[in-house]
Amino acid sequence: RPHTSFPPSSLQENVICVLARCVGHVKQMLCCNRGPETFTDSVCERVSPECSLVNMSRIGRPGSYLYEVLSSMIQSNVDYFKYVNTEAGNKILAQLTSMQQLLQWIETSATKIASTAHLYDFDSETPANGFRSFITVVDRFILLATKLCRTICMKRDSIFFRSESCLKELEDHVGILHGLKIGMALLERMMENTDHGSLFVSMEFNELFNECDRFDPTSFYGRSMGFYYCDPMRRTLKKGHAVLSAYRDYYYQTGRGFGDTTSLLWGFGKYSMDPELRSKQMVEMRKNVHTDFLKAMWSINEQAIFKKVNKFVSPSLPVCIDVVVPSERLTLPKVHDPSVTVEIPVPCSHGPASPIHCRFLSSSVREGMQSILPSNLNNSSNVLPPSHGLILHFHGGGFIAQTAESHEVYLRDWAKMVNVPILSVDYALAPEFPYPRALEEVAFVYAWVLNNCQKLGWTGERICVAGDSAGGNLCLALCLRLIEMELRTPDSMFCAYTPTMLNAHPSPSKLLTCMDPLIPLEFLLTCVHAYLGIGKSRNQVEEVDTSDHIHESISSLHESGDGVHREVDGWPDHSRDSAVKEQSHREHSGDQRHPVSADLRSKELDSPVQNCGDSVEATRLDVLEQDNAEEHVIFEIPPDSSATLKQKAAGKQSAGKASTSSAKQRAPKTPRNELPWFHANNPQRLKVFEALVSQAADPLLSPYLAPDELLKKLPPAYFLCLHLDPVLDDMVMLAKKLRSLGCSVRIEVLDSLPHGFLNLLPRGKEAQEGMQRCINMLRHALNMESLGCK
Repeated sequence: RPHTSFPPSSLQENVICVLARCVGHVKQMLCCNRGPETFTDSVCERVSPECSLVNMSRIGRPGSYLYEVLSSMIQSNVDYFKYVNTEAGNKILAQLTSMQQLLQWIETSATKIASTAHLYDFDSETPANGFRSFITVVDRFILLATKLCRTICMKRDSIFFRSESCLKELEDHVGILHGLKIGMALLERMMENTDHGSLFVSMEFNELFNECDRFDPTSFYGRSMGFYYCDPMRRTLKKGHAVLSAYRDYYYQTGRGFGDTTSLLWGFGKYSMDPELRSKQMVEMRKNVHTDFLKAMWSINEQAIFKKVNKFVSPSLPVCIDVVVPSERLTLPKVHDPSVTVEIPVPCSHGPASPIHCRFLSSSVREGMQSILPSNLNNSSNVLPPSHGLILHFHGGGFIAQTAESHEVYLRDWAKMVNVPILSVDYALAPEFPYPRALEEVAFVYAWVLNNCQKLGWTGERICVAGDSAGGNLCLALCLRLIEMELRTPDSMFCAYTPTMLNAHPSPSKLLTCMDPLIPLEFLLTCVHAYLGIGKSRNQVEEVDTSDHIHESISSLHESGDGVHREVDGWPDHSRDSAVKEQSHREHSGDQRHPVSADLRSKELDSPVQNCGDSVEATRLDVLEQDNAEEHVIFEIPPDSSATLKQKAAGKQSAGKASTSSAKQRAPKTPRNELPWFHANNPQRLKVFEALVSQAADPLLSPYLAPDELLKKLPPAYFLCLHLDPVLDDMVMLAKKLRSLGCSVRIEVLDSLPHGFLNLLPRGKEAQEGMQRCINMLRHALNMESLGCK
């Protein structure tokens, strides 16, 4: 089955073997008076983490009998340590007693929730929802605790028994049980406050917020960190936490990014060897995270050494280059009346327009690519015909971090295995460029791709927009925007572990943010807060307003010299006037639900025919510097004089890159002791949170809230979800809604993998299988088989 790790026959055999061994060992225990540790040995050998509620939901809950096994082993250890009259023995006894009491409550609650969890599945063949996910975490912890209690049973009589180490392990386990109890209690309340089949709970998110304040994640980040993931991912995440812990010390001590290798290596070793210290550092990081640090931390893989590693482990490609989309005028024909063209605006929100940097990958040189390829590739004798399909990719990173190049770690595999060109967009990042700048840029690149398909070695037939995490959200927003503008939509879209409700609506899977090692609740809120641009200073707003006025005056110059073109394109003046009036009405009434819609209707541009070979990513930062004020107009000029200034701009690229580095060094950094907006002691917390919920109700931010009239026109959707992902419910609910509207939607759910697994190295078997699922879905989305493509 697509959503399981094993085929049904293997699952049934697994369960039968486990139950048979259970029965056999129980008989042996009764007849031979043997201890429970012998019984648990064989059970733990046979039961793997994949044997969970997720995978065996159709044939019962196999984890239930493990509660009995664990209870018996705890009781055996309690009876033993009652007679150990040492300080360590008394502490171990206290921890075992607490574990025993917590286990009874959790078992009752888990059984209650599991009995109705199936009501919230996507369908009978896809058992996936946040209730199941949390129960899976509980079941896998029971298996982990059973192994620990078995080890204590086996070694407690030995002279080599390390009581101090055992005590630390028990303290971690009891801490996890306390956290799971809080989560289970909240799950029961959610189940009582939700409609039949709905995963979006009728609760205020600040209630979940307050419950999460009580949740202590320290034990979840210690020795047992990521116990519910597969082993390769657990090892990767532990090393990653050690790196991030060391980086945090270095960041706040020096105020710089990656640099002093010696101190970083020393910190990495320190945090790798001491799980308690690493756990405390991660909890401190969560509670006091700021946007600038989170942005820097998630951009660690942008360092040269990591890029070299990614290129070393990824397949080599003959075409892997930078492509820069110039900020020139573009038009697209309407779907129902191709004689009428709609003009796409140059992205200019929150700053002057600038070229958009992209990364272009292809497993082979194809006809038409010669105009953008370097000279050494133009002489290739093995030139293939244009591809029937193309992937337009938007990277993840919480809207605030990472680039297209850092995502090559999986894009290279996609390009080789799907065998189509891939253009990945380096859209502008928050908080410097908040919403809607990123959406404007991906829409602009989409229009440029359709106008320049031959330069990308593409026939123009089938295009699939793809994105992971935040990039998937941009895919959905782009499709909705194109539908609203009556333009050609992509032939399909692929979204991997994508949030579809940025307005922080409570759902069961969001409880996983209390313990998630990569995207805890505080990180998610920080990203959304930055993307919405909440709390921007007055100086920043004035600067944005100034740049907008500059753009509007230059646009008016375009209009005065291009009236004939406007009439030919079928967009008369009254359309522009009505769009401006609509925007003015929204501003007057305070409605900010569609800030992009009116903007996209109120500006017009022409079609570009130029490619640039080098990156000009630095331009976005340079244009904000006062000493470079003359550069504001380089990419905002009338078309007749564009050629000369384009050459001038190309000559400034090398200086611009150096300027970017210095600008980053001069960027203000939030003090380490400053309270973040979501901190419980911050008096502005509730006010800011209400603003976040209100602004994120925009359907282009929370696609689930889009009107049915738009959603039912979405292209075929391919959703890749993760059982242990905090945004699982977002994708399941959107998939349900699309299916109810008659849309084509395919959803696959992977187990034992964390959010963002595509970027994590090294890959284990589970992650490699997940990668293959992505490739299969992309090939199906592009209809490669019917086109005769291998």
